[in-house]
Amino acid sequence: MRRWSPFESLLLLAVVLPLAVIGCRKAVLPEASLEELDHEVRMYLYGGRDEGQYLRCHEDRHCLSRVCSFDHCTGALIVHRRGVQRQIANRLFLRMGDQRFRRVALARFAAILADSANDLMIRIRVVELLKRVDKNEATPLLEPLTKSTSPALQQAAWLALAHHGDRRALTPIKSLFPTKNLQLKLELIKALGAIGDESAIPLLKPLIGDDSVFVQQRAVQALGELKTRKVIPVLIGVLENDSDDFLKFAAAKALRRITGQRLGIRVKPWTEWWKRQKS
Repeated sequence: MRRWSPFESLLLLAVVLPLAVIGCRKAVLPEASLEELDHEVRMYLYGGRDEGQYLRCHEDRHCLSRVCSFDHCTGALIVHRRGVQRQIANRLFLRMGDQRFRRVALARFAAILADSANDLMIRIRVVELLKRVDKNEATPLLEPLTKSTSPALQQAAWLALAHHGDRRALTPIKSLFPTKNLQLKLELIKALGAIGDESAIPLLKPLIGDDSVFVQQRAVQALGELKTRKVIPVLIGVLENDSDDFLKFAAAKALRRITGQRLGIRVKPWTEWWKRQKS
């Protein structure tokens, strides 16, 4: 009888053990009930609290400030997911790939968005989550919100539609420029990149010289997402004139995305290649 070598034994163990663990998990963990799935959705929406706790917390401004911050000038809502809430959000995003869970979650989201009496921050949190689902499922829920009487909800809906590449969001997104709100500016730039329309170039190009390095990098990334050769000279200019290596790497990545060329962050190979393309 042939004896197994130590290497072969370790290899077999590496293959069999994970399969055994997965089998045990499936045997031990029962399938979640619809009530349990709905509870997970509620826990995300109400920041790790039950609905009653959230509503009581909502009345306490100090408590509310630990859940989220609201800029009344721009209507930009920034949700800070920390601790338990972050874990719940991450688990929920992973579970959205489960078709059974998705049906439960989408039914809950539709009910919340359809009722204007629901808390504004909860409705915006739902809109944010709809960026993670399929465009065909998200769009019917988002479209009615673009006519909402709440500017914050309307803005969130357009940003979510833009995230799905909906070109109807282009004009509303453009109308929000210029803004001094950094978080909103980053969201707008990302939205323009997702829509992918060349008319965004005049808005994105000046942002390469913004005071914020985050805005600069996001603008370069968005230009690359437009996938048009019209921005190649702009991106080569970043390699030539900017001293920030991170921004150069972003520009080189954007150029590679547009051209398929891998020429690094040195400007000379790109300028020589571009001259050959134009001749």
